[in-house]
Amino acid sequence: LFPYTTLFRSEPDDGGMAIALVGLNQHLFTDSAIQGDYRFYADNWGIESHTIQLRYFIVFGDVTLRLRERFYYQTGASFYREHYTTTTLQPFVTADRELSTFWSNVAGVKVSWRLPWVHRALELEAKVDYFHFGYLDFALLQSRDGADIEAGINVIY
Repeated sequence: LFPYTTLFRSEPDDGGMAIALVGLNQHLFTDSAIQGDYRFYADNWGIESHTIQLRYFIVFGDVTLRLRERFYYQTGASFYREHYTTTTLQPFVTADRELSTFWSNVAGVKVSWRLPWVHRALELEAKVDYFHFGYLDFALLQSRDGADIEAGINVIY
């Protein structure tokens, strides 16, 4: 369907990075709480990122509802280019979209149901997260959307 193309890729070894994180957890009303955090990341590839996340928890007896919103923004690596030519080649090259400038947003809901009458450590869980990625300088893909849907059984110890 599409011609197969092999791209040359050369990236520097992982070097230094810096991470700063600040968060707040606050109990609200009788059976709810809010959590918020901000994370800053920078590395020697020239990537800087900012992550902001909010989570709101509401407890109804043995059932916990969690709502969440997460926003992420990242600058591209210093050696990332959308296109390379013979005049723009440098010691390190990549066309990896995860090293380009992009932003993402995730919004979701999770329901957890403790089952103490079955076993005190047993919990059922279901969650749905919708995500959107926006690539600001990646030629092959402007954006993508999707959802993560999960269900499971947890044993809490």
